Amino acid sequence: MIVRKRLTVQNTIAVIVALIFLVVVLFSFSFIGRRPGAGEQFIRQGVEDTGAVNIVAAIYLNYRLFDTIFEILVFALAVIGVRFHLHAIKDKRPRLKEALFISESHIVRVAGDLLAPVVALIGLFLIVTGHLAPGGGFSGGALLGTVILLLAVARGGERVGRRLNEDVVDRLEQIFLVSIIALSALSPLFGRPFFANFFPLGEPGRLLSGGWILLYNLLIGGKVFIGIWVMMYCFIRHRGDV
Repeated sequence: MIVRKRLTVQNTIAVIVALIFLVVVLFSFSFIGRRPGAGEQFIRQGVEDTGAVNIVAAIYLNYRLFDTIFEILVFALAVIGVRFHLHAIKDKRPRLKEALFISESHIVRVAGDLLAPVVALIGLFLIVTGHLAPGGGFSGGALLGTVILLLAVARGGERVGRRLNEDVVDRLEQIFLVSIIALSALSPLFGRPFFANFFPLGEPGRLLSGGWILLYNLLIGGKVFIGIWVMMYCFIRHRGDV
C-alpha cells in the first residue's frame, strides 16, 4: 500500500509538470500555416543549421522538436496507464492464483547470454551516433528494452526484476522525462525561443556535434528503455491477473 501510494504521488507530480508545460507551449506559439518549400530548406540547410549529418535527427530533434516532446509525453502517459490499470485489476481481483512458472530453456538461456551484450552494444551505438547516421534515442532505447525482454525470457522476469531496483527505476524514469522537458524550456534563458538549440553545433560528422541532439538522444534512449522495461515488468508481475 505504501509503495502504491508513493507511485501515485510521483506520477501525479509528473502529470502536473507535463500539463503545465503543455499550457505554456500552447500559449507561446501561434500557427501561421505551412511555409512553402520548408522541406527543401531542411534538406538544403539542415547540416549548416543544426550541425547534424543525419537530416532525420536534425528535423525531429531540432526543427520539429516540439512534435517529439509530445510523442514522449504520449509514451510516458502510456506507461503510467499500463501501471495503474494493472494495479487496479489486481486490487479488484486479489484472490486470483499466480500464473504457473514456465521453466526456462537451456537453449534460450544460452542464446540470451550470447545475444544480450551484442544487442545492447548495438542499441547504445544507435543512440550515441543518431545524429551521424540512421538511429537515435527511440530506436536505440527500444533495442535496449528488447535486451531486457530477452533476459526476462531466458532467466525469468522475476529474477531480472530483482536486479533492477523498482524505486531506482521509477526515479530514473521521472528524471529522464523532466530533463527532456526542462532542456527545451531553458532555451529562453539563452536568448532563444522554446525548443531552440542553444548548444554549440560543433563540426558536422564529429561525435560531439549537432548541438543538443546527442544529449536528447541519450535522454530519450534512457526514457524509452526504462518505459519499455516498466511496462514489461508490470505484465510479468500481474500475469496471473490479466
